[in-house]
Amino acid sequence: MKIVIDEKVCIKHKMTVQEVLIALAIRMGNFEDNYQNLYSREIAVPQNGISITQHWSDVLDEIISDSSGKVEKSDEELLELAKQMRELYPQGKMKDRYGRMTPYYYRCNNSEVVKKLKKFFTIFGNVPDEDILDATRRYVASFQGNYTGMRLIKYFILKDDVKPSEDGTGHVEQISDLATFLENKESEEEGINNDDWTTKLI
Repeated sequence: MKIVIDEKVCIKHKMTVQEVLIALAIRMGNFEDNYQNLYSREIAVPQNGISITQHWSDVLDEIISDSSGKVEKSDEELLELAKQMRELYPQGKMKDRYGRMTPYYYRCNNSEVVKKLKKFFTIFGNVPDEDILDATRRYVASFQGNYTGMRLIKYFILKDDVKPSEDGTGHVEQISDLATFLENKESEEEGINNDDWTTKLI
């Protein structure tokens, strides 16, 4: 079975994506049994109502990416791209805003980067490796050696940011510095040209 759900179509029929997914799960039957199975396997946990554990959230992303058919790169190609991106990133552990060392490595690991790339390509379509590497290089260079505030590489690619909503439940917004750097390359180059022009006048 392959199911494609368009948020605009859901809204047209006065339903949210979540309502459609829950309704589909109920319609498929044995909803209560599956619900208990999610708890026993620790896919879901009773936290802030019900939450999906991080590992299984990553698995969900991979299922959606692999099922979409939108990712043209093989796992081997994604792994090679992940390795090249990680080489462009600073080594060592991230520091917090107070300069204290955290347990998180800027480069993360190959598996985490591959999973984020799969999700990125599912959302934004396929982008040439050269453009991805160029955007990564420019992002790292923008910190000029002071990496305070730099995102871990997996969050540079894509980060789920929970924003509060009017009903107090919160909703997830996806942030991608990679997409931002890809889409603003021309503006960046124009800024460099303008600076050169100003320097020559002085």
